[in-house]
Amino acid sequence: MKRHDLSLSRLSFMTRNIERARGFPRQSQNRLPQASPIFFGRCAPLTPPPHARSFSFALVLTSREKIVSASAIVLALLFPLGGATAQSPQHQTVRLTETTIPLNDARNELANAWKDELPAVRALQAQSIKIGEETGIKPTALGAHFWIATFSDGRDKITLSILNGPGCQFSNGPSTPLSSCPARILTFRKGQIVHNRKLPDFAFVAEVTRTDFTSVTLDATRRTLITNVTIDGLAQREPLSTMPLQ
Repeated sequence: MKRHDLSLSRLSFMTRNIERARGFPRQSQNRLPQASPIFFGRCAPLTPPPHARSFSFALVLTSREKIVSASAIVLALLFPLGGATAQSPQHQTVRLTETTIPLNDARNELANAWKDELPAVRALQAQSIKIGEETGIKPTALGAHFWIATFSDGRDKITLSILNGPGCQFSNGPSTPLSSCPARILTFRKGQIVHNRKLPDFAFVAEVTRTDFTSVTLDATRRTLITNVTIDGLAQREPLSTMPLQ
């Protein structure tokens, strides 16, 4: 006999002795005794004593408590504390980011949208290149420099673009933290520009850092863009601007 079978026989023998001492009636005298439910997860074919009913009811309560606890965890994941929820297509918020595009790239969406302003940028950069040749200091970034925020409402791509060009007035430190540059709200549909709204003097935070930046929110229901600024890590309570898309 294997060691496992010997242990099972001893356990069954002990179970029979306990049953006889307590006077538990057996349901069948011909059926082989079964192991304890602690080891196999199934109850032995014994008529339960009166206090066993309360034990089963406690198991039911424990199961219900587990279900309630699991439900609470799911709700906490779906609705975290503080009211933070996933962004919907109708209400999206992103930060302005910086990008540079070639001045002669006719296939670029921004270059096409700003083609009437790029000649002035090209002339300014040509002047910088000439000065660099005379002084031995080369310009660090050639091309058209933008700050952009891009959204999608399910049908159109909407881009707020700000051009770093001759029309910019940059901040002079803490006293005037905001800069001002020409901006445009561009609406693209299937790769084509369907709306190009010009904003001559757009205020924003030009020096994009972890503590200084401009957030842009698309309200697709009202068809507006809303800007908010954070300076020195402090978010301003009131929106800086609210602009219709068209």
